[in-house]
Amino acid sequence: VQTARDKVAESDAFAPHDRSYQEAAASILQRSERRKGLCLDWNAASCRLAEELVRQSELRVLCVCRDRDAAEAARRRLRARGLYGARIVVRHANEIEQLHLTPHWANLVVSEATLADGQPPASVAAIRRVMAPTGAAIFGVLADADHRKAATSLREWNEHQAETDESATGT
Repeated sequence: VQTARDKVAESDAFAPHDRSYQEAAASILQRSERRKGLCLDWNAASCRLAEELVRQSELRVLCVCRDRDAAEAARRRLRARGLYGARIVVRHANEIEQLHLTPHWANLVVSEATLADGQPPASVAAIRRVMAPTGAAIFGVLADADHRKAATSLREWNEHQAETDESATGT
C-alpha cells in the first residue's frame, strides 16, 4: 500500500535531496556564516533550496513563490514530508511589498531563482528593507569558472544598492 508521502515523492521531478540543492545550500551556509535565525527565499520555484537550508541548519525559512500553482505544489510536497509549518512556510506574491513584512527581520536572504543565472533579484530596495542590519544576502551559487561573473553581478547589485540608499536619503 502506497502512502501519500510515497506518491508525492514519486511525482516530484527531482529526488527529495537533489545534489545541486544540497551543494547550493551548503555553499550558502558557509558563505553567509548563518546557521540560525530567519531566512527569506525570494522568488522560489519549488522551495527545494529552502528545504535543503532547513535540513542543513537551524534556519526557519519564508519561501515566496511568484507563481500561485508552484506555491501550492510546494506546500503539498513539504506537508507530505513533514516539513511545512514549523520550519518552512510558503507564500505567494509577485512583489515583496505585497507581503507587508516587518522591516529588517531576515538574517539571510536567498533566491532559488538565481541558482541558475547568478543574477540578484530585481528589487534591491525591497531586499534591503527585509534584511537585518547584520544579515547576509547570497544570490547564486556558481561554479569556480563562473566566479568572475558572480563577483560582477554582486558588485553591480551592491553598487545599485548604494545608489538606492543615496537616492532614498537624499544624499
